[in-house]
Amino acid sequence: MSPNPRQLDYELRSVRLPIENLGQCAACHSEKTATSTLRLCSSCLQCAYCSLDCQKSDWPNHKGACKLTDCIELSTFYPLLACLASSAHVHSDKPMNPAINHTILNSPNPGPSSSFSSSIAPGNLIMLGPEIPMTEWGSPKWWPTALSPKVRSKLFRRLSSEGYNLQNLTAVCVALLAEMYTTTARVGERRRILRYRSSPIADFGIVRGAVEVQPQDTFSYMHLSDDGTPPRSWNGPDPKDHYWLYFRTTRGEEVTLDFAMYYYNFCYMVDSEPYQEPCSPPLSFVSAFFCDRPLDRNAPSLYTEKGRISVLRNTVLHDAVAHTLHGLRPANSNAIIEFMEGFSGKRSSAIERDLTLKWLMVNFQQLESALRRQSWKRYPAQPPVGIEGDPGELDLSRMDNDDEWLQFFRRWKKQHKKSKPTKEDVAEAFKAWRSERKL
Repeated sequence: MSPNPRQLDYELRSVRLPIENLGQCAACHSEKTATSTLRLCSSCLQCAYCSLDCQKSDWPNHKGACKLTDCIELSTFYPLLACLASSAHVHSDKPMNPAINHTILNSPNPGPSSSFSSSIAPGNLIMLGPEIPMTEWGSPKWWPTALSPKVRSKLFRRLSSEGYNLQNLTAVCVALLAEMYTTTARVGERRRILRYRSSPIADFGIVRGAVEVQPQDTFSYMHLSDDGTPPRSWNGPDPKDHYWLYFRTTRGEEVTLDFAMYYYNFCYMVDSEPYQEPCSPPLSFVSAFFCDRPLDRNAPSLYTEKGRISVLRNTVLHDAVAHTLHGLRPANSNAIIEFMEGFSGKRSSAIERDLTLKWLMVNFQQLESALRRQSWKRYPAQPPVGIEGDPGELDLSRMDNDDEWLQFFRRWKKQHKKSKPTKEDVAEAFKAWRSERKL
């Protein structure tokens, strides 16, 4: 039975924020100084005390909420968030990357030669031919010159993960706010919060900036037509306009989480099997680059931050999720889209708005299921992670079609006196090369 609209007005969700910092004792209200240290309650991580005596004196007031609070470790929980992000890319309404349903005419294989196109277009140029039926997507007919089936499969998955990064992160973060941070500690219910090691997560949100990747690990595209129409070209996602998540603890420590690096051939992966909910789409390995304390201390940063925005402490989003217990109202939807647009500085397209809200509804369902079933208690203490490499990418002795095409194009530019070739010149030269080789 559908819920009564009158009832929905009273079924509001209220965001309950975790402690933001260790600034004041919960019992005597003395403030932290240079010589004093406040310590968190080790059970719920939601009250700080200046002494054991203060903690004991406050126990009658604190024990009710303390015993009904679950502190979920972020380093074991983040793979579930990665599953949410990956499920977005298999959503039926996500637009198809044209490189998926058109034949690939050149050889964008991994290795040094794949960067040859940087002088013509940003990144590794993929030249597309005729459209092919769904039954041949990812097949040898889709990309005949792949070094191996594994290389072909990986490119297919990279291309499938392209795009809509900000929309994806917004849908993940708002769902986390609505499903976890509206829980409450009272009889018959339990409050859930995230922690990292011994500190609660005090804030989380989205970061905008640049990520350092190799030119050959980005893509640009050119569609060649046989009907005489000019070639159509476009670029893939720009690593200088990138988004990722941050999580900050009450002690000021920060960890980051990025779901979009697989497209850039930075393939930190998590086995999704332990994190599947009954309502989850079937997934195998999902992309997740979790930069935590050990990695942050021992590896150079790939990121340059340009701006950030909080989700957990954003009062506009608090109001937006208040009525999401049974779905999204138009006013809530608009507030979420305006939050995203305000941060990016760009107006969302109709498809971007539609995908954000549809992914959000899917994430509501999956996170609600995980929290209701207490699935995190069964998650591995150490997530099953790995790095997927490129088969044959270190075989520098191998000469593939791209090397031949590069040599031909250099000769063609010299012959036709094209020191700065246009996309039309590239298309003409590529057709001449294919004709010469009878491809």
